[in-house]
Parts: sequence; C-alpha cells; structure tokens
Amino acid sequence: MTTIQVGLYFLLGAYILFSIFFCTLVLFSTFADSVFIRYLSSTHLGKPVVYHLQQVVEWLEGPKCGICLAQYWSTGDMAPRVMNCGHTYCGSCIEIFAEQKDGMVICPFCTRTHFCNTIHPLPFFSENHLLIILCSSLITVNLWKCQTCRKKYSSQDVSRTPRVYSTCGHTSCEACVESDFTQKKRVVCLTCEGRSGGITVVAENWKPHVPINYAIRDLLKE
Repeated sequence: MTTIQVGLYFLLGAYILFSIFFCTLVLFSTFADSVFIRYLSSTHLGKPVVYHLQQVVEWLEGPKCGICLAQYWSTGDMAPRVMNCGHTYCGSCIEIFAEQKDGMVICPFCTRTHFCNTIHPLPFFSENHLLIILCSSLITVNLWKCQTCRKKYSSQDVSRTPRVYSTCGHTSCEACVESDFTQKKRVVCLTCEGRSGGITVVAENWKPHVPINYAIRDLLKE
C-alpha cells in the first residue's frame, strides 16, 4: 500500500467520523427535548456527554438577535448594535424600527425611546464589541473577563456585572467603572479612553450612562 493510498484512507476515515459527529449534533439539536436525551442527561455517564454536545451546538449557532432570531455577524447590517438602555439588536432590525417610527427607535424590551436619523440610523448606535468578538472567536475563555481588572464577569455578583459604554460599545465590569468614576467624576471608557466616543461628565449617578450589557450578561453561565 502506497503512501498516497494511506493518506486517502485516512482522509476517508476522518470524513466519515466528521459526518457521524455532525449528524449527531443535528439530531441532538433537533431532539434536545426528547425522552432519550432527558434520560441520558439523568445518567451519571450520559450527563457530561449531553453537556458537551450542548456546548458545541450553542457554539455553532452563536448569539442571535432577540427580535429576528437571526445569528449575529461580525460586520454589516447583522452586526450587534447596543442601545443607550443596554439592550442589543442587529442593525437590520434597528433600521426597520427607525423607518417605521420616523427616526424614533423604541426598545422592544424596556420600551425606552431612542432618536436617530431615519435614513442612516446605525451610526447612532455603537457596535457591541465584546459580542462581535464572541461571534467570531473560536476560543472565548479570556473574553468573559473584564479587560481592566482581568476578573470574570458575573450575572450573580453585582460588582462583576458587565457594563457597556453606549457611546463606543466597549464593556467593563461594574467595579472598574465605579472605581474610575469615583476618582475622575466622569464617565470615560476604560478601553478606548473616550477616543471612540464622548466623555460624559456626571455629578452623581453614572449607571444610566453605562448600562448593563444585557446581551453579555444573559450569555453568562454560572
């Protein structure tokens, strides 16, 4: 048997294994609520298998827009855009909202009103940078950490709550934003230092200016 034949058999075997794995994922995602999957999840050996399959399926699907349920892209109209209220939607949905209400975008979740240009509304809403990176990265372990203090974000610990600067779209934890505001008495992004957005001078409460990054918080698994 020649080296070429060995290589061809190896590729064929790898293709078959990949096909079996892919079909397993499809079946798992299709019948995730089936009796068999629930039974497998309840067994000692099957529970980790189901968990890892869920992780792979979720990674393949990726974060989705809460309105149209389409998967976010890292660029273009389907890139995630964050509103001043902290909620994130794809650019395509925001454009539809702006067109329907003549430049007035009402958040479907919290009903807060945002004003923008009817023809070109997207520049009024910054891209959710952390969510974009998560959409396009294979390894996301370090992305769940605040880039300032390097501590993990949390949906349970208030001080570790991800906060997003709506003027630029960058994310930091609440503890870091609070500490920076206490020292400077102003709201300025800890990532770009205001180069990508304005610097807001605030007398007392900074939280309305740096809302919770709900899209990231809802993805946290604890």
